[in-house]
Amino acid sequence: MITSPLVVKRNTLATRVITWMSQGRVADLSLSEPDFSELNLPSQEPSSCALVVENQQLLGIFTERDVVRLIGSGIDLSRTEISQVMTQPAIALAISATENILTALSLMRQHRIRHLPVVNEQGLVGLVTQEQIYQAIAPAQMVRLRQVEEELEENRQREIAFGLRQDRWAQLLFENALDAIAITDDAGRYVDVNPAACALFGLSREEILRSKVADFADPDLNFAQMWQQFLQQGQMSGEWHLHRQDGTVREIEFAAVANFIPHHHLSILRDITERKQIEGEREQTQNLLQEREQMYRALVENSPDIIERFDVQLRHLYVSYALEALIGIPAQQFVGKTCREMGMPESMVNLWETAARALLATRQTQTIEFESPTTGGMRWFEMRIAPELTKAGTIESILCISPDISDRKAAEAALQESEQKFRAIFDSTFQFMGLLSSEGIVLEANRTALDAIAANPADIIGQPFWQTPWWTHSPQLQEQLQQAIVSAASGELVRFEAEHLLADGTSVFVDFSLKPVFDPEGKVVMLIPEGRDISDRKLAEQKIAEQAALIDIATDAINVRDLDNRVIFWSQGAERLYGFSAAEAVGKKSPNWYIKTSLLNLR
Repeated sequence: MITSPLVVKRNTLATRVITWMSQGRVADLSLSEPDFSELNLPSQEPSSCALVVENQQLLGIFTERDVVRLIGSGIDLSRTEISQVMTQPAIALAISATENILTALSLMRQHRIRHLPVVNEQGLVGLVTQEQIYQAIAPAQMVRLRQVEEELEENRQREIAFGLRQDRWAQLLFENALDAIAITDDAGRYVDVNPAACALFGLSREEILRSKVADFADPDLNFAQMWQQFLQQGQMSGEWHLHRQDGTVREIEFAAVANFIPHHHLSILRDITERKQIEGEREQTQNLLQEREQMYRALVENSPDIIERFDVQLRHLYVSYALEALIGIPAQQFVGKTCREMGMPESMVNLWETAARALLATRQTQTIEFESPTTGGMRWFEMRIAPELTKAGTIESILCISPDISDRKAAEAALQESEQKFRAIFDSTFQFMGLLSSEGIVLEANRTALDAIAANPADIIGQPFWQTPWWTHSPQLQEQLQQAIVSAASGELVRFEAEHLLADGTSVFVDFSLKPVFDPEGKVVMLIPEGRDISDRKLAEQKIAEQAALIDIATDAINVRDLDNRVIFWSQGAERLYGFSAAEAVGKKSPNWYIKTSLLNLR
């Protein structure tokens, strides 16, 4: 074993290392930059390798084979540190009681190397070469050594054959892998990619091989620092954004290994864009569900309505604080108990259980109203009972929401009382009265109007007014009514007299009117039809007309005055005697004006 091999630091330039190897120098690692021209150290035999060491720990090895490889590559060795071109990690032999010279030779043959560093727990101990081993083996052992070498050669051939098979398998895996696989050099240039990588990058293989990893990284990423960190650590994994040349960005999950073969680095990339989108959508959905759950809880806890949840045995699972506030019993005491066990009124419990059983049988939402005692007295509630189903469609629980409807019930009672009063007044009047839509559809009719034609409300409500029995006896009246409805719908008060046939065959004269009803914006929303029976007045007028006709036959002057001395009748005899027409006389108040005026006319 060579106990003083050529040892250099990692930042030593490659040209110096090659020079020292040719001169057989031994570098002094206590100096940051050993310079043998200044140290004037004695020369030894040329060294076929140099060991790269830092803090007594072996980092790598640089051999004559590496020198030949580098000279052929055209790399500027005067600017290249030895750590960039050394072989790492270096194969080494750890000293132990079981290791011997044959073990060292077997290890070198296995890895096809001629230099084997020897190390212990403290670090580098020395260096063993094949030449040393051959020189140390006695002639008697050479026969056994050749046998061993033959065995090793056979094993090596088998390993080569197995390796070729492995290479074929590796190539098949490389070409057909679903994940993108890329191989880069030390400068981050792509040297090989598989078809999946071409699909991921959206480029051909030739286009990718003209690119670097940095060409697809985030613009604000310090790529040089990240790449250097990767080379130092030997591996890296994580997620990053792949900026493609078409402007799109893909989310990438990657795992990379540095120097899986010397100076070549393997990366496996998986497109997780869709997965990220799904995860983002799932996260948004989860956040939305959480927000809704929080809102739901806030609404439930702060709702003035009573909210209860029951199991299918009608036992309480949950009770909101609204019920606790109304009846003064802690909400927790309800859990696990039925309404009957909680001492609720019997009538309410029977109503609730009947509705709940109907829901369990039909899975249809039920609604009930009930009156219950509270700390503030009896209150009315409307309970809406809905099933909560499992994914299989079975009823898992029952949700009940019960708003307080006491004010509504009071309003309904007041409205019912008001309607009863209105109906009493509406039906008690002797006049014909009703209610129409603005289009003339019958909405209401009082009892007087219905009795006149012997009809029930169902017979006429919803019918056009002009097609009801009040008007169908006269087409002329029907046409006049339709025109009146049009006028009234435009906001005009319409009034006319009409003769109507009653159910008993008699007829009546009616003073009919249509009055429009306006909403706050001035739009006509309803019409009020009203009819006054003027049959007696029409009969009196007829008799007066008959008497007037008889009086007009007489030659005497006859006039009639009211209590205010106004002329209300002036006969034709009075017209002939005094020279004034009835139109000129009727309505005059002075008792003697016509006599005086007539005397003046006689003169």
